[in-house]
Amino acid sequence: MSIPLSYLVSVSPSVIQTGAGQNTLYGLMLSRSSSVPFGRVLTFTNADDVGSLLGKDTLEYQQAVVYFSAYSGASTRPSAMNMAYLPSDEKTPIQAALWGGSLAGKTLDALKEVRGALTLNVNGKSGTAQIDLSQATSFSQAASEIQAALWPSGNGGTVTWNIGLDAFVITAPAQASESDGTAQDSTITTASGPVADALALSGSKGGITTPSCLSPTAGNVMDILRAANPTWASFFCAFDPQAQYLELAKWANGQNSTVMAALHDTALTGMTANALSQANTLYDQAVNAGYNGVFGLNGDPLAAAFASCIYAAVDFTQANGFLPFAGRTSSSLAATVSDRATAAALDAKGISYIGNFAGPVDTDLTQLQSGGVSGPFAWADAYMGQIWFNRRMQHLLALMLRLPRAIPYTRKGDTIIAATLQPAVNDALSFGLISQGVNLSEDEALTISTVYGQNTLTALQNNGYAISVAMENADPATRGKRQAVTATVIYTQGGSVQRINLNSIEVQ
Repeated sequence: MSIPLSYLVSVSPSVIQTGAGQNTLYGLMLSRSSSVPFGRVLTFTNADDVGSLLGKDTLEYQQAVVYFSAYSGASTRPSAMNMAYLPSDEKTPIQAALWGGSLAGKTLDALKEVRGALTLNVNGKSGTAQIDLSQATSFSQAASEIQAALWPSGNGGTVTWNIGLDAFVITAPAQASESDGTAQDSTITTASGPVADALALSGSKGGITTPSCLSPTAGNVMDILRAANPTWASFFCAFDPQAQYLELAKWANGQNSTVMAALHDTALTGMTANALSQANTLYDQAVNAGYNGVFGLNGDPLAAAFASCIYAAVDFTQANGFLPFAGRTSSSLAATVSDRATAAALDAKGISYIGNFAGPVDTDLTQLQSGGVSGPFAWADAYMGQIWFNRRMQHLLALMLRLPRAIPYTRKGDTIIAATLQPAVNDALSFGLISQGVNLSEDEALTISTVYGQNTLTALQNNGYAISVAMENADPATRGKRQAVTATVIYTQGGSVQRINLNSIEVQ
């Protein structure tokens, strides 16, 4: 666990409505597999490793194949994908656990040779048990013997053998409540002693501990995962998320536009265009609740993985690399919509889908449409682009604060901060996130000139961006306490054409 960088450099994304430092925006797969440790964020660099862990007949593997294949024509592939466990049971507390390292390749005969002391600290109490596995008939039966040795009364924790991981898992018993009845989190440490290494339960042999969670709601679990690994920028589900759709959408909304939730809705599968138009879908409910950052899809879970991979595969150093979600294709995907009426009904709601488009010349143009996202950013490309841009600026400002020099609350300080941000702006201009030559509406121009001044409006109209810092205006109390100052970067985003009406006129 670490202190969030936002403690030093906070970023507030916003939109003015009409009328290495270079980072890769990895996706997080949420799984229900018992082979994924709770509270931990695993990292994979290819689909085969997902298949080795969970099996190649699983949805997780199929989604990983789609994710790592990226979209057709991509200049790069996602270099990583994260995975974490999200429980379906939100009422039963999850206890702390010790997950042993892999014992793949260890034979039963070798396991029978294990005997000696195993020391473990559970719920703040250290204890040592004598382990003798000479009579074990299987790894699962050995787990039962370890459990009996650790808790001979039978009223303690549990020890299981995880077939997928080839590892022992020791789960702590529930912690006794405090005197006032308040529940306490259970705790556990990695093991020590002669047996710990032999069973890979020590830290040096790959043993890891996972936290307890007294109320494992989707929101609470996502908080734990975000604290464990804050690098992922989108997430999708390797299960039917209907029961937790709105809670996941609500959580994403609370992340200050730093995460996109790619959520598919299986209730839409097979629904007619008329039924779609009349339905109060989960995405409709998320939009009506004001939730920001939800990429709604119809019922295909593979499409959700595909949506998550698009900006994980984008090369942000490529000139004009900014691209819309709409029109992206993949040979790993099959169309889920093949008629105009259904496509129009989904488009009207802002729900994306894989459509099979065809014409007299092009007979199979299967592609993702339309690429919208809930909230003021409106489009997923603009949403993911601002995540990258804000991370880039935050990174540069964090490096600036570490330089061996003062940044005074004066115009000189303004110049230092503006110069620090300029490389990120230049990158965004080259990438195409910032568009020059965008005509502002009267409302937009009035808002900018009123709030930030005419000079800022002029810079925005001329350059496509404006950097506003006014540290010299800080009051003595702010300066004396060295409190945070506000720097503002305003930029224009030119969007991307997704529909064309062509007039073909013959002149005789």
